[in-house]
Amino acid sequence: MVLTGNAAATPSEFHQITGLPKALTDTNQDEAIWTKPQVFSLNNLQVGCQDIAKDTIILFLDDAHLCNKSIQSYMFQLMTYRSIHGHRLPNNVVIVMAGNRSNDKAGFQQIMAPVSNRIYFLDVDCDVDDWTENFALSHGVRTDIITFLQNNHIYFQSSPMESTAWASPRSWTHASHMMDMFEDMYDRVDINTMTRIMSGHVGMEYATEFVKYKQLMMKWEAHLILAGTKAIPVVNGKMEAYTLMSACIGELMKHFRRNEFEVNDTIDKMIGILRVILENLAKSSREVIPLGLKILIMGEKEKEKLNKESQAIIVKKLLTNQSLIDMLSEIVS
Repeated sequence: MVLTGNAAATPSEFHQITGLPKALTDTNQDEAIWTKPQVFSLNNLQVGCQDIAKDTIILFLDDAHLCNKSIQSYMFQLMTYRSIHGHRLPNNVVIVMAGNRSNDKAGFQQIMAPVSNRIYFLDVDCDVDDWTENFALSHGVRTDIITFLQNNHIYFQSSPMESTAWASPRSWTHASHMMDMFEDMYDRVDINTMTRIMSGHVGMEYATEFVKYKQLMMKWEAHLILAGTKAIPVVNGKMEAYTLMSACIGELMKHFRRNEFEVNDTIDKMIGILRVILENLAKSSREVIPLGLKILIMGEKEKEKLNKESQAIIVKKLLTNQSLIDMLSEIVS
C-alpha cells in the first residue's frame, strides 16, 4: 500500500505538502484552519489495501534531495510530530523518502541537521543481476544490452556527470528503447547510428565498449542463421560461443515480442535452429548456456503485461536434449 508524493514540490505544488488556509467564516474565529495536505489523502493510494485503518501504508516522498529549507521546515514537523497544520498521519502510515546523495551531482540541497537527525539513511547500490531480474527483462530492455552488462558489470554505472551523458540503469534503459525505435523503423541499426544513440545516453567511453561487443555479435548475422539461409557456424572459445548464443537469442526474442509473444511458423523455425545451436554449444562451451536459458525464461515473463500465461513456451520447445534439461534444472535450483 503506497501513498505517493513529490517532496521537492514547486511553488505551484507547495499546497500538496502544506495544505491551504480556509477562508474565515466565523467572526469569532481567532486562528487559521488549513485543509488537509494532499500527500496525506488516502485517496492517492497507488496500491490498494483491504483495511485502510489497519494495513501498513507507506507515504513515499520522492526527490527529497531537492527540498529547499522552506519545505524542510515542514519535513521537520512531519518527522517530529507526524502532523502538518494540525492534520496528523494515522499510526499505520510509515514515511519513506528517496533522493540522491550530496556527491551524486543531482542538484542536492543540504538537509538541515534537525531534519537529518530524524531520518534513517540507507544507501542503495546498483546491482546488474537484481536490475536484470526485477526490471530489465520485464520492461523490454534489449537482450544485447542485458548480456553486455551481465558480462561487463563495470559498465553498469559510471560516476555522475554534469552537462554530459553518463551510464546508469536509467540511461541504459532509455538507450535500449531508442535502439528499438530505430530497429522498428529501419529493421537494422548501423554502427554509426548505434554509436550516436549509445554515446548520447551512456557516454562515449561506455558506448564504444558496447559497440565493440555488438560488432562481435553482428558478425554472426543471427538473422540469417535463424532464417535458415546461413549455416550454423563453428565457434572457437567461450567468447565466440557466448556472442553467438546472445545474438541468436536476441534475434529470436525481438521477433517474439513483435508477435506479441505468440509462436508462429517463422518463430517455431527459429526455435528449432536455436535448439541445434545450443546442443552444439553444450558439447564445447557448456558454461555459457545457463545465462542464455535464464534470459529466455525471464524474457518470457513480459507476457504478463499482455495478460497472457507466463509459461516458458520457447524454453519448453528447446528442452528435447537431456543436457539442456539438466542445465535448466541447475538454473531453477
